[in-house]
Amino acid sequence: MNIFWFFLMTLSSLFALISGTTEQTEAALFAAVDDAVSLSVRLLGLMAFWSGMMHILKESGAMEKVSALLSPLLKLLFPDSYRSTETRNAMASNIAANLLGLGNAATPLGLRAMRLFKNNSEAGLFVLLNTTGFCLLPTTILSLRTQAGAAHPSSVIPLIWLTSLLSVLFAVTLGKITGGRKK
Repeated sequence: MNIFWFFLMTLSSLFALISGTTEQTEAALFAAVDDAVSLSVRLLGLMAFWSGMMHILKESGAMEKVSALLSPLLKLLFPDSYRSTETRNAMASNIAANLLGLGNAATPLGLRAMRLFKNNSEAGLFVLLNTTGFCLLPTTILSLRTQAGAAHPSSVIPLIWLTSLLSVLFAVTLGKITGGRKK
């Protein structure tokens, strides 16, 4: 990957030299760096807030209630892993975090759940669900649209629900077809 970035930067610099736009390229580079740092700081604040919310939900026992709500779905999709309370709670926490649009908070929860899986096909299905995850509250997208000055940042939510639902249905279908095959 480093070779790719080196090639890309070298090619960009070469084109800037040839076209005589080195000053504009340099100005654009520094402006982009400034924007990237500002965005990172704003997203860090958002991530800290939602990670804190996830911790509060866990400490208050709300995650156990979410786990209970998700139990029928987890039992259907992961019948072997469902038997373990620890695995079931780890999966439920991860899925709940993804539903709330807390991808960064969901990552360590998903990794914990993956370590607990004993069934490889169920682990594969869990990875597919995490990759395509259905999101009720796309917090990062809403934050980015707000920061970009969108007139109606939440207007994309129905489309996000539709596309994420379709991707989850496709992932579950694919996972069940490929995971259920005997070798």
